Amino acid sequence: SRALTMTLVVTMALASRRSIAPWTAYAAAMTGALVLNPLAPLGAGFWLSFGAVGGLLLAAPVLRRAGPGRGLLLAQWSVSVVLAPVTLAIYAQLPLLSPLANLVAVPLFTVVLVPLVLLAGLIEMIPALTPIPAAAGLFVIADIVLERFLACLDWLLRVGPEPLRPAQATARAVLAASLGACLLLLPGIR
Repeated sequence: SRALTMTLVVTMALASRRSIAPWTAYAAAMTGALVLNPLAPLGAGFWLSFGAVGGLLLAAPVLRRAGPGRGLLLAQWSVSVVLAPVTLAIYAQLPLLSPLANLVAVPLFTVVLVPLVLLAGLIEMIPALTPIPAAAGLFVIADIVLERFLACLDWLLRVGPEPLRPAQATARAVLAASLGACLLLLPGIR
């Protein structure tokens, strides 16, 4: 629902031919997610999704100047820095290979899985196309891709190093670490 909400916000901005600031779109998507599910902040996915996008927005000025390869690595670093305190707070551990997994997961979900599932859902909503098994085929493709990706993650967990498991942090420590991570990403701070 978070990806769909963000897609709807961007689509509405494009349809109205209005320019929308990135932070405004971010706030609108977060508001939409909260309206659709007021209990969303109780789930880890809410914090991880919006934290990742927030980290990318903070690093956007630097990312714009970077080339494609360097930009991808900087984007991953930004997301990892911002999500480290949140991940530690939620799961009480920090998998050391998560940046590597995310380097594959973010483009895979953004470019392949989410568009496939949204397109399949859209096709299913059009009555004239219901007899055509296109939606089912797209869901099958998405399922196969996701299954293979999860198998790779399982392999990484088996062969990779043990995650860091520091002592339980207080809410103040998590907040301070999160603010520090955000400051680290602001242009001109480093």
